[in-house]
Amino acid sequence: MGSIAVLWYLQKIDNKRRDLQREADNAKIRRETKELALRLEQKERDLEQLMEKLKEVKRAIRRGERENVGKMAGLDELETRLYSGQTTNLQELTQMQRQITQLKQEGAELEEEIIASMLNQEVLEEERDALAAAIEVLDKKYREKNLLLEKEMAEFESQMGKLLLKRQGLLGEMREEWLQLYEKIGKERGGQAVAAVVGDLCQGCHISLPTNLVSRIITNERLQTCPSCGRILYYQGKEECPDI
Repeated sequence: MGSIAVLWYLQKIDNKRRDLQREADNAKIRRETKELALRLEQKERDLEQLMEKLKEVKRAIRRGERENVGKMAGLDELETRLYSGQTTNLQELTQMQRQITQLKQEGAELEEEIIASMLNQEVLEEERDALAAAIEVLDKKYREKNLLLEKEMAEFESQMGKLLLKRQGLLGEMREEWLQLYEKIGKERGGQAVAAVVGDLCQGCHISLPTNLVSRIITNERLQTCPSCGRILYYQGKEECPDI
């Protein structure tokens, strides 16, 4: 394989590596796994927020029950005093009756609040159970998809590793100044530093090359660049690079 053919083969390897990297970055399974992960994170945040609401409702029920116990104790004490006959002052009896009425009203309102909170608790617990079940299903899907992704990425790493070994093997066959030029032109030309020549046409910019230039590159031993696009010229004739 001529010296320029080595550069051409190197470019084929680099192109393949870039293609593989793009495929890996844009793989459908990667997008699907990421989407599942995001959905799972959102569901877990929703569950965390719902659990906080549920805790607050339970705290409210406990506070209401404690307050209600206190009011019922006060009510029992007032009723005992009212009906014991120990108090005979009419004004005091009237005041006690008002307090009893107020406590009963407050107690009834408090019981309604407690019942409403209990109903809310039941609703939140149903939502919690449904959300937890949804998270379990979603987590299973994510784990399965992530396992497939890991297998696919392992295959990708294997292919990239093989290409890297081939690339490293070629570097030992290449002149350092040619490699530097290859990398410099590649940066300027989107990774395409070497252009094939078919007949007398540069396949990089499709101009017709002078006959004397074509004669110099036909053996693929001399480094020549296209006068139009500046790429290194590789004569694509009988000599073919091996498959990647």
